[in-house]
Amino acid sequence: MFATRESWYRNTAVGCTIAVGALSLLPDVEVISSRATIEPDHLLAYWLLTLCWLLSRAGAHAVVLTSVIAYGWALELLQIGVPGRSFEWLDGAANMLGAVAGWGSVLIWRKLTRRGV
Repeated sequence: MFATRESWYRNTAVGCTIAVGALSLLPDVEVISSRATIEPDHLLAYWLLTLCWLLSRAGAHAVVLTSVIAYGWALELLQIGVPGRSFEWLDGAANMLGAVAGWGSVLIWRKLTRRGV
């Protein structure tokens, strides 16, 4: 179905990008939320998004990391016009932290796999 592992990662990254965008811009439904802390869904979503894009685009770390962080902030700004949503600095920070964690995960994984571990 997929020609290469990279094309699988790229298709997964595109799907993840669309899913994160759609979920970020849907009108908010009643959910138990704790605004005082960084929510793990932001960390996980941007960790996975960064991970998939980096695995599909070898050597493009700076471009991918910058693009994912910019995408997160753009979605936060777009939420201003969505009913039940608002711009949140903590959410933007969580998006960035998740992206940086995804980048770090790829660096560690590649370092370990080069040693044969």
